[in-house]
Amino acid sequence: MDEHTSAVELSWLCRMIRDTLAMAGRNEQVLAGIHSREALQAQHDRLVERFNRANSRNSEEKRQDLAKELSEEHGDYPKPPLAPIEGIEPLRSWLELLEEGATMRHCVGSYDVPVALGEVFIYRMIHPERLTI
Repeated sequence: MDEHTSAVELSWLCRMIRDTLAMAGRNEQVLAGIHSREALQAQHDRLVERFNRANSRNSEEKRQDLAKELSEEHGDYPKPPLAPIEGIEPLRSWLELLEEGATMRHCVGSYDVPVALGEVFIYRMIHPERLTI
């Protein structure tokens, strides 16, 4: 990172650090020794795999238990600001948030704090292709 780093790069870096720390339970040690974009991406990807593997063991039952814990910690899942439209629907529960991350094999399941604070709202796109928004 230097004076030529673009806003897009800075945004990516901030998002990756935030997501990596969230999946690591705020343990900053996971960033020790990270000196490149590639190393940060690799650490993030390892944590995504670990997070989703831990939450898919005994799959449905494990996710239901964690969803209950999230509900106890954060309260009800926030209502989405935008109604569903054809092919795009909001996630409506902590369980759906965890299932979306496991299904799509990414870190959105770890977004409980920003979702609870109303900083982000997560949507599932079914078609024309499957995406998390």
